[in-house]
Amino acid sequence: GRVLDIGGGWGLFRKFWRTEGDACFTVHDPGAERFTVPPPETLQRHFGDGLARPAWFVEGFGEQLPYQDASYDLVMIASALDHCAEPPRVLAEARRVLRPGGTLLLIQGFDHEEGQPRPQGRSFLERLGRLLADPRRLHRAIRQRLFHRGEPHMHHFTRASLRAMVEAAGYAGYAETVISERFGVLGIEARKAG
Repeated sequence: GRVLDIGGGWGLFRKFWRTEGDACFTVHDPGAERFTVPPPETLQRHFGDGLARPAWFVEGFGEQLPYQDASYDLVMIASALDHCAEPPRVLAEARRVLRPGGTLLLIQGFDHEEGQPRPQGRSFLERLGRLLADPRRLHRAIRQRLFHRGEPHMHHFTRASLRAMVEAAGYAGYAETVISERFGVLGIEARKAG
């Protein structure tokens, strides 16, 4: 289908996109260097088949999308909402460009609620040994690192604040999945009514 990837950088998620019919994959990102400089070699190795798929790259901010109303089947925002000046406006713009029944897919880091215990992990040496022993773990760790929420971030969210923001933007059918409790990564799927 027609996919808009807001803040999508090099468009790595093309790897999971099906090209059929009037399909198009549009990356909308303020970082023009992403459109002119290839990704690091590690990303090329792991996402090469996706990077080879066609995409449109448009420079701009998520608060002002230059697309017609109801022009996309899916809008995704992966680890980018916390970098936006006005996250509620980005979600409203994403909803505007979704066709009725279209899907918002949001992958975003979250902070644990006050008083909620943070999960404890293994020691550095244990983690390193496990990564090196299994290439699948190494690949998964690289993918998780792509979603790591190091500074600078303009905003920090909790699971509750993300849900409230998505619902306030007018989405229906809200569903969430914790991708990583330890790293605080949440997947949200919501629909535009129609």
